[in-house]
Amino acid sequence: MAVQSEDAPAAQGKAAGVTAVLATTGAVGACVLCCTLPVAFPAAALALLGGGVAFLGVAHKAMTLAGLVTVLAAWGWVWRQSRRTGRRPARATLRLMGLATALLMLALAWPLVEGPLLALIR
Repeated sequence: MAVQSEDAPAAQGKAAGVTAVLATTGAVGACVLCCTLPVAFPAAALALLGGGVAFLGVAHKAMTLAGLVTVLAAWGWVWRQSRRTGRRPARATLRLMGLATALLMLALAWPLVEGPLLALIR
């Protein structure tokens, strides 16, 4: 027969308290992952996306200028490679460069396009 000391009931009570706290914490954590997180995550994601879009609105001029420089440099590179090799650029290259140029033209014309588009939405 094991002899219990006077501290044994206190130690058992402490162990039971720690177990209860851990079980409660686990239950709360499971509830957060199961119920709260799916509801809160989309709201947090939309808030972050809105902040990112607002930043892009402020950076429109700088980004359009960077796009203009990039597209012009890419056309120069295509022309240079074509002259150096004596071959025509691939059709896929010309199509992608045409798409990049069209998107750049849309970005340059955006201040003129934005007003009518917002009027259509409202």
